[in-house]
Amino acid sequence: MKQEWHHSLSDIIERELLLTHELGVALAGERDALRTVDPTALDAATARKHDCIESLSELDGERRHLCSAAGLAADRSGMERLLLQVDPQGELADKWQTL
Repeated sequence: MKQEWHHSLSDIIERELLLTHELGVALAGERDALRTVDPTALDAATARKHDCIESLSELDGERRHLCSAAGLAADRSGMERLLLQVDPQGELADKWQTL
């Protein structure tokens, strides 16, 4: 079970890292579109930003569900405890901290 949860958490965290990068790109595109008064680019950047935020929210729900399934609080402290249980080497915890 530990290995399965490690894999699930790793997948979630990797997707969150990717999405936060994509969100930064979308925000930069939105800023540029506002500066250059480009409505088409603004619409595209805003749509991408919305998609990233929605996906991040879904991943947050997945993390909370894993914590609850492990009998832990579905909050930051629960996540930190789950990371300690499934990843004693701290590889995932390091990635989690970058978020």
